[in-house]
This record gives sequence, C-alpha cells and structure tokens, in this order.
Amino acid sequence: MINEEILREYDIRGVYGKSLSTKDLIHIGESIASLINGYNSKKLIIGHDGRNSSLEIKNLLINTIINFGIDII
Repeated sequence: MINEEILREYDIRGVYGKSLSTKDLIHIGESIASLINGYNSKKLIIGHDGRNSSLEIKNLLINTIINFGIDII
C-alpha cells in the first residue's frame, strides 16, 4: 500500500528514499498504467526535473509502466 502522507489532491509529494519509497513508485506506476489501459491510446510521456533523484524515479516508473504494454515517449 502506498504511503498516504505523500498523496495530495492534485499531485504526489515526498522525499525519495524517505517518505517516497521504491515500492510507492512501483504502485504509482502500476496505477497509472491501469488507468491508461482504459483509453484508446497506449502512449505516455514522462519527464523529470533537475533534482538528483529524478532520473532514477523516472526510470523506475518507465520500467514499471512498459510492463503493461504502454509505449513511453
């Protein structure tokens, strides 16, 4: 189960490795993939900012989401 402290009304906020774990990111990626699979298009764009952990977070989300047959742009 995802750490509910990181969930906000319109976004997810946490410190990677503290309040935002790898398990949380996998669960988030699986949830996003499940939502996208309900649409006609199976494509998703994922970006990141300049924080040190952003690339690792992005890559984990990409690896999780592509397992659901979604193309990452």
